[in-house]
Amino acid sequence: MKASELTKILNGKLIGEDVEVGKIAPIETALENNLVILLDMKKANLLSGRKFNCVVAPEPLPSVDARCTIVVDDIQSTFIKLLRTFSEEPTYSAGISDMAYVHPEAKLEDGVVVRPFAFIDRGARIGKNTVIHPFAYIGQNAVVGEDTVIHPFVFIGYNVRVGNRVILHAGVKLGADGFGFRRMGDEYVKIPQIGTVVIEDDVELGANTCVDRATIGETVIRKGTKIDNLVQVGHNVKIGRNVVIAGNSGVAGSSVVEDDVVIAGFVGIADHLKIGRGAVITAKTGVHKDLAPGKLYAGYYVTEHMKFLKAYSLMMKLPELVSRIKQLEQEVERLRRLVDERDGE
Repeated sequence: MKASELTKILNGKLIGEDVEVGKIAPIETALENNLVILLDMKKANLLSGRKFNCVVAPEPLPSVDARCTIVVDDIQSTFIKLLRTFSEEPTYSAGISDMAYVHPEAKLEDGVVVRPFAFIDRGARIGKNTVIHPFAYIGQNAVVGEDTVIHPFVFIGYNVRVGNRVILHAGVKLGADGFGFRRMGDEYVKIPQIGTVVIEDDVELGANTCVDRATIGETVIRKGTKIDNLVQVGHNVKIGRNVVIAGNSGVAGSSVVEDDVVIAGFVGIADHLKIGRGAVITAKTGVHKDLAPGKLYAGYYVTEHMKFLKAYSLMMKLPELVSRIKQLEQEVERLRRLVDERDGE
């Protein structure tokens, strides 16, 4: 691809020669023929003393030895465009592999790809252009929308509904039983989980993430939400639109996470809670109460972030304070002995 063609794709401005653009590479290891993007001007010093064919940057780089520079307004969105432009993801021809199983009463629309060893049960419906990779399981009467990608070892249980343009990474489980048991006498009795799971459009779920079937009703993840690897979503949880949840977090049963919430890694949210719209929860926070909208939270026993920082700073001073208290106790004891000696005279 010529630099002029790439400039049009990126809606940028070309400075220098119209060179042939090589593959994109990290700035630290890029060779002369690679394409480099400067996401942070503070790293411009990494370009000094090296030669490049083409550099993409938010402003001209007169001191950099590059045959051309493509200057763009929004470097972050440009980075996404670049990755899409140079993507080499594999493609597959539509059709059903002879080594896959598709029940005669399942319905597959045009353009569906079913790769070897996938299993599609009775009454399942698969939308146009969806790709189902090896060892994926789609249960009875499950519905999967259009342009969805189901990676290997994904489990989609019976009656589960998945929307359009959804990406389910390897090992995602949708519709395993919720964790429902009641203690009766000296044993735990299983509470039947007869509800379902609904995944709306444009959701992406990371590898080995689990979304449990509702006891009754629906466990729901709404449009545009992105969830990382190894996340647990309990039964009857409702997660709103455009929520982001990082890896190893968990949301216990019947809690509600409203739109635009950001949940960092290793966060635990207890059951039957409400997380207000736009709240941000930092890593390793333990949430045991409802959270107000739009605030930043932290702490094992969750509190507002600034309160947590103040409490933490005080906690770090505890060894010093304990030492001072011991010194004061010793001084008080010394003074007490002096008083006793004086009173005894």
